[in-house]
Amino acid sequence: MSVEVHDFPTDKANAVLAKVHMLPDGMTADEFRAQTADFVRRTLDEQYGGHGFVGYARWILASSVMEYSVTTETEPFRLTAHQYRWWWLVRVILSAVLLVFGIYASVGSLATEPAAEGDSSDAPMAGHPPTHPSESLLTGQRPTGPSESASVRPQAQGGPMSNDRSSPALPPQGSSAGS
Repeated sequence: MSVEVHDFPTDKANAVLAKVHMLPDGMTADEFRAQTADFVRRTLDEQYGGHGFVGYARWILASSVMEYSVTTETEPFRLTAHQYRWWWLVRVILSAVLLVFGIYASVGSLATEPAAEGDSSDAPMAGHPPTHPSESLLTGQRPTGPSESASVRPQAQGGPMSNDRSSPALPPQGSSAGS
């Protein structure tokens, strides 16, 4: 969109230059192109509130036509927009929506979830083993990762080896829990 707005005066100047049969006396093609582009900028500034995006958008939505007279031509040149004005508006709105969606899709997953009220620590949740080595420094537990197998790791309480990590190791038989 910014390229379209920026290049609009030069594009219209090139279109007029391609159609003109004879340049005004003493004027080179570059001078004629510069004068035509300046006319387009001035018209957008004076009649539509600026030669940037706002003026360009107001011109397209208001009329989409600009007339430029050349002294060597009998009829003025009609400078028109590339697209019909309402299609241009639909294109701009869709572009903005798709741009926002694309940015959100790219960075939305990078947002962190807010901490629960009263929980300002970075420590892992209680009852969950750390999944990153830096978390083990905070909790004193060994990290669990995809490269380590739970079936060969002893339990944290020094009990027998087991796949059941949800319950602590049972005390040896014959000992009482109260002694």
